[in-house]
Parts: sequence; C-alpha cells; structure tokens
Amino acid sequence: LERAEGALLTALDVLLARKRDLEEQLEHVMGEILSVDLRLNDARRERAMVGHRAAQQAQGLLEQAQVLAVQVQDFESEADAADETAALVAAVEAHVRDTLAAQLSFTEQHLAKVAADQG
Repeated sequence: LERAEGALLTALDVLLARKRDLEEQLEHVMGEILSVDLRLNDARRERAMVGHRAAQQAQGLLEQAQVLAVQVQDFESEADAADETAALVAAVEAHVRDTLAAQLSFTEQHLAKVAADQG
C-alpha cells in the first residue's frame, strides 16, 4: 500500500509539475495573443487612417482639378476676347486706311482741279 501511495504521490507530483509547465506555456501564449491583438488593432487604425488620408487627398485633387478647369475656362474666355479685340482693331485699321486713301484721292483730285482752273 505504501508503494502504491508513493507511486500515486510521484504521479501527482509529475502531474502538478506538468500542470505548472502548461500554465506557464498558457501564460506565454496568452501574452503573445494579447500582443498580436494590440498590433492588429494598430494595423486596423492605421489602415483606416490611410483610407481617410487617401480620401482627403483625392478630394483635394478633385478640388484642384475643378479650380484648374475654371482657370482654363477663364483663360479661354480671355483668349476669345483678345481674338475679338484683334479682329476689331484690324477692322478699324482697314477702315481708317480706306478712309485715308479715299480722302487722299479726293484731295489730289481737288488740287488737280484747282490747278487746272488756275492754269
């Protein structure tokens, strides 16, 4: 009976040692799980922030594109106005040139008539 009791005590000691070893391993694994959970949460937060930043950058680029589109329209309008002004200036120049040529011709004819009348 003493031998059986000794064997049981030895088996109990082995089981208790195994239990302590398993508890230590469990504690280590739980620490690793907690660490992984923390890193996972950090990664999720970072991913959300990256997505938010990307959306903000996309919005900023869209707004810049809209501003540039308005500026292009303004420049095109100014270019059209400059073309219209150039055409008007050219028409006025042609009119002035034609008027001066007609006036010069009239004056030359008048002077020729005056000279003929005097001569």
